[in-house]
Amino acid sequence: MYEAQVLGGSTLRVEFSKEKGVSIEGASDAQIENLGTDRWHVLYKNRSYEISLIDIEETTSKVRLRINSKLVELKLKSDRQLLLEKMGLSSLTVKKVSEVKAPMPGLVVRCIVEVEQEVEQGDALLVLEAMKMENIIKSPTAGVISQIMVIQGEAVEKNQILIKFK
Repeated sequence: MYEAQVLGGSTLRVEFSKEKGVSIEGASDAQIENLGTDRWHVLYKNRSYEISLIDIEETTSKVRLRINSKLVELKLKSDRQLLLEKMGLSSLTVKKVSEVKAPMPGLVVRCIVEVEQEVEQGDALLVLEAMKMENIIKSPTAGVISQIMVIQGEAVEKNQILIKFK
């Protein structure tokens, strides 16, 4: 289950899966009609919206939608993230980090971020393959990428600097 702020600031609880599709709670003043796979028609405050799901990025909890021909990206908060915020623990572990190092030797499969890109804590930065497994390296802090020290296909050693923050 995720929480999203959409359609004029209303908070909706959204659950999605490939097997069950999408279910939405908290849209009591909205009429939602399923138009088929990953498509909905929403009537909200006398306005009509046609919504299509473009992409779900599970690693970063981002969802891309097309709403009336406009592309919209939402960042969702999981039940776990909401619980940590409610308990006041989400900001306790925030620390200023200036660089991300390789936690193990491996091969850079893909770099997800770009220089000058803003990232939040937990956002995926790059994919590192080690022992035939792909590991997503996530940002330990919020910040702006100042330098990417590796390229796709490069072999890295443990503790080698991968990414620097401003």
